[in-house]
Amino acid sequence: REDRERGRRVRLRADDLDLPSTLDGVKTALAEKRYGRAQSDLQLVLAEVARLRTDVLKARLPAAPEGWKAEDAEGQDAAALAALGGGTVVRRAYSKGEARVTVELMVGASIWSAPLQTLLSNPAFLGAGLKPVTVKGRRGLLELRPDDKRATLQMLLNNVANGVLRIDGEGVT
Repeated sequence: REDRERGRRVRLRADDLDLPSTLDGVKTALAEKRYGRAQSDLQLVLAEVARLRTDVLKARLPAAPEGWKAEDAEGQDAAALAALGGGTVVRRAYSKGEARVTVELMVGASIWSAPLQTLLSNPAFLGAGLKPVTVKGRRGLLELRPDDKRATLQMLLNNVANGVLRIDGEGVT
């Protein structure tokens, strides 16, 4: 944008967005029946909240265990996942020699939790190799494939709306 008082261009970052003030602007725009303005400001707020949520979730992914290396955490927020019903996905990969483990946290969209809830509530739907498990009070599914040294654990997260934790291992025994 342009700073007219000083006659120079100013670059704004997302951190410069004042969320409460922008939300107040949405209320004002609605009262004035300026719906286009209200909608664009609301989309801006939603995008910023999604970015903030993604950053918080990325910070929750653990550091590498001793002897392992961790890649930087990555994330996708609701805007990028709108076609899947919104939500947030963060992931981090860890490696040690030939072994690789990827931890993925998916929250905020029932598209991830509903299928897992269905499988856990009706074991008749479980395919070969899938085993229901409970880890620290959380229900999940474990799939072990020892022939190709792969494993997948998917857990429902009790304290996160529509949350699923998925851990994929390759080259693991």
